[in-house]
Amino acid sequence: MLPFLLVYQVPGFEDLLSLDASRIFQLAPITNLQYANLLQGILLLGTGLSALGVLSLRSSFSIMTEARELVTGGIYRYISHPMYLGQFLTYFGIASFHSSRGSWILYVVFLGLQFVRLRLEERKLKGAFSEYDAYRKSCWIAL
Repeated sequence: MLPFLLVYQVPGFEDLLSLDASRIFQLAPITNLQYANLLQGILLLGTGLSALGVLSLRSSFSIMTEARELVTGGIYRYISHPMYLGQFLTYFGIASFHSSRGSWILYVVFLGLQFVRLRLEERKLKGAFSEYDAYRKSCWIAL
């Protein structure tokens, strides 16, 4: 749930004390339209990569780290972990919309937790598939 917090402004202490949901859960303001257009492009790219990753995985997709089958087709032909890359881009775009201390702290925490998960997944895939290292070397982007 951590990334979804990035959509909202970090509420002030007074807002929290008010117990007024409209003051606590305020969307972050966007002030520069050119900057907003660039960030929307980053959001679309990130979301698209994540969606292509899910579509390419099909039945191999799981919430918990599992090594069911080595998927090397679709977007996985070019990027070893398109869903992670997509999430990193998407949440970078969201944090950039806010550009507040709280949103960047949440983003860094999110990145740290996702990199821990990514490393666990890498170990599992290397242990399950002898051809995994060769596959990663063949990718344009290997996280």
